[in-house]
Amino acid sequence: MSGFHHSDTQLGQVAGQKAGQKSHCLGLNFFDIMGKSESITPYKLAKVYIGPKEAHVEFYYYCTEREKYIRKKLRLGKKGISDEEKSTLLHELCYKTNKLIKERNAKGLYQSDFTGNPSGFDIKMRIPEALFFVKDSKDEDLSEDRLSCLNDTAQTFTKFFIAHETFVKTKISSLSEVLIKLFIKWCKENERAGKTINKYLSTLQFATEWLKRKKHIPDSFDTAPYRVAQPKNETGRFPPLTHEEKLAAFSYFNKKDRNYLLFLFWNYYTCIRGAELYRIKREYINFENKTVFLSWFDTKNGLSNHVELFDPLVDLLLELGIDKLGGDMFIFGKHFIPSYEQYEGDQASDKWFNHRDNMRMPKKKQAYGLKHTFNVDYVENNKYNIDWEFLRRHNRHATVQQTQQYISELTAYFLDQTKNVIVNYKVLLK
Repeated sequence: MSGFHHSDTQLGQVAGQKAGQKSHCLGLNFFDIMGKSESITPYKLAKVYIGPKEAHVEFYYYCTEREKYIRKKLRLGKKGISDEEKSTLLHELCYKTNKLIKERNAKGLYQSDFTGNPSGFDIKMRIPEALFFVKDSKDEDLSEDRLSCLNDTAQTFTKFFIAHETFVKTKISSLSEVLIKLFIKWCKENERAGKTINKYLSTLQFATEWLKRKKHIPDSFDTAPYRVAQPKNETGRFPPLTHEEKLAAFSYFNKKDRNYLLFLFWNYYTCIRGAELYRIKREYINFENKTVFLSWFDTKNGLSNHVELFDPLVDLLLELGIDKLGGDMFIFGKHFIPSYEQYEGDQASDKWFNHRDNMRMPKKKQAYGLKHTFNVDYVENNKYNIDWEFLRRHNRHATVQQTQQYISELTAYFLDQTKNVIVNYKVLLK
């Protein structure tokens, strides 16, 4: 919850406390924060909702960043109680919540007053530091996707400055066209896709706008004029690997690093994006029906899906003891070792590039290409029995047409000329 922390919404932690004590429990400190003079009411009063599938207290707060009201839900966090007791507890929680809301509205206190982090910023902060500052601001108006983009962009700029030490001390308040163009050039040289580069640029602009809005820097920086033109379908940037190249990569890491081999197998057999793989916990894997569950919260397209796990991947999972891990463990942490901490970074591509020469892998062939390679292999190996609906769902595409467009960029569809009639005009020439 924004301001109303999840752990603090349980009625047992709220009931029986005085107003001042409740304010502290819910993360509030009215005495340290000055009110605002905005005319828009910070909160709308809470109400109880009891439906067939869920029951909660809901309220709306005005988001000063998005400039609209956002709904939030407070749940009891209790199971096994009667409907009558549930209703009583929810109405009591609603009463206490509204008392708190009225106090905030009377003082003109907005949700951002309790979720932001106005202290600790230094105008001399370099770009990566400033991006991490925004990410770690505890501003709950920032979505998980936004936080992930801030983290990725900060890490990318850190790598960029290693290659361009002249600009390493550039402050977030001193962005320039020269720096941005050089950054774009470096991204292209390091085979970053146009879509990825534009994500970095838009995130950088968002960060400067956020810092300006918080009065940390005088001006924001518009990166729109520098966005990279990109084709509608960029799959051509990740050409499929040949059978020999796949075998070389898999054999190499089967000896060097089986944890990374497992990561490559996931890339190939599930077509799941690398960033999504880092979010998979052991509890999401069902070894009985050989599927993995991907929550909408963790996926790029915002949809929940079950993806089939093929036998070669399942066999390797069992060999590495993944089935014996605790449910809360991420299957890929730092160095691709299972961990209770979620990994964020570029270790997959870094690992591939660092070993590319030893694998004798062509420069244009990348680990991400394994996702496309599976699709190519399936189409070419099953050309007379293609199940497009399977392939659509396996790639988690919205339509079969999207899947077919995706494939058309990667492979030609070869006709079996021994089973089809093609008129040979060559032999008919006189």
